[in-house]
Amino acid sequence: MTEHWYQGKLTVILWLFLFTAGVTQEKPIGKISKDTVRTGETFEYSLSYRHAPGEEVFFPDSSYQFFPFEFRSQKVFPTVTDRRGSLDSAVYELVSFEVTPRIALSLPVYIWNGRDCTVVYPPADSSVVALFVDRAQLDSLSPGHVPELLPLKDKVNYSAIFVAALAVVTTVFLINWLFGKRIRQQWNVFRLYRRHREFVRNFNRYFTNAKNRNSIRDVELALVLWKNYLERLENKPFTTFTTREISDTISDEALSEALRETDKVIYGFASQSTDIGSSLLTLHNVAQTLYVNKRRSIMATNSQEG
Repeated sequence: MTEHWYQGKLTVILWLFLFTAGVTQEKPIGKISKDTVRTGETFEYSLSYRHAPGEEVFFPDSSYQFFPFEFRSQKVFPTVTDRRGSLDSAVYELVSFEVTPRIALSLPVYIWNGRDCTVVYPPADSSVVALFVDRAQLDSLSPGHVPELLPLKDKVNYSAIFVAALAVVTTVFLINWLFGKRIRQQWNVFRLYRRHREFVRNFNRYFTNAKNRNSIRDVELALVLWKNYLERLENKPFTTFTTREISDTISDEALSEALRETDKVIYGFASQSTDIGSSLLTLHNVAQTLYVNKRRSIMATNSQEG
């Protein structure tokens, strides 16, 4: 009876071994595209692996060490799944500089098991190496007479430097003579526009905060920004001017009223002003008018000089 029990146990183990062998996955397949690979020329190596659909696999990329070959490019194809499982494949473009009679190549496939990777290699594929030179003639070559090389002193080509400098100076002179006034005019207009754009962006931010939040601080900042801009635009010390001095310099009744209104808000003569928005808008309109007049003045001055 004990003998029969052992025989039955051996039978079960044998069936389990056969079943396990039947579900073993296929090995990767690697193939060199050419039977003969020439040194220095590119060749393709195709790698494919069929596996269970739920299994995650990785192929080597450009960071892989392909030595003794050099990596050129890689083309990866989408996974194809059918009743036989999932098929992943890629084609590598490599270069060989080997001078051995044959080369062999086997790139790995990495199988992710949840914590780390298992490496599986396909059977190595090989190709014949064809040299660009005749190996027999190369082995029979003997060194001949090698001439002695003498170092040469570096010489500065002053004539070429002089001609190049003269050409640059002449070109700059002609451009300045023909288009200098126009270029300076456009540059001055561009600088004026850039400063005005910066002023408008910052002023609008203070204007919005002062109007929506009744922020006295933003009213003060808007007034300081406005004076600084006018000082640079008109070349007059507006930052040191009082409200009366500004009104005397720029004759505009609406501007005078707007300045008085901002003074009331800033210095606390009025607890709340319903006209602060319109007052700041008046300051903005005055700056816009002065900007337009300055731009016209630049254009007219350069036109008269031309």
